[in-house]
Amino acid sequence: MIGCSEVYHGDELVDEWIEKPEGFALEGVPWVLYPFSAKKGPVNYLNMAVKPRWAMLRISGTGTEEHMRLFNIGLEPLVYAVKETDSNRWIWAKQLGPTQGHLIRTSAALVYLLPIPVVKIDDKSSELGQKQSTK
Repeated sequence: MIGCSEVYHGDELVDEWIEKPEGFALEGVPWVLYPFSAKKGPVNYLNMAVKPRWAMLRISGTGTEEHMRLFNIGLEPLVYAVKETDSNRWIWAKQLGPTQGHLIRTSAALVYLLPIPVVKIDDKSSELGQKQSTK
C-alpha cells in the first residue's frame, strides 16, 4: 500500500477505484464511498468512462497551511483517498476549486470522493454556440 503521508497525482492506480457512484451524498461535496462491497475496475461515473486525476492525502487535526497548499495543487476536481484506522483524522475534500474546500472526518476505512466530470469547451466552439443561439 502506498504511504498516505504524501500526495500523488495521476491515474496509474485508477483500477483501484469503484465502478459506479454508490454511496450517500454529503452536502456540498462529491459522493463519499466506502469500499466494503466495492468492485475493482475502471471508474464509470454517470455512465462516462472517467479516469480522473486524484490525490492521496492524510491530514491530522484540522490541517495546516502546508496541507492547504497541497490541497490547492490541482486545478480540476480531484479524488481523495485516505486509509485511516483512526477516526480522529480529517481530510480536505475539494469540490469545484481551491476556495471550496471541506474538512471531512474519516472512519476506519478508505474514504472515496469521486469528482463530477468537467467538460472543457474551447473558445471556437463556445463562440459558435453563441452565434447559433442569437439566430
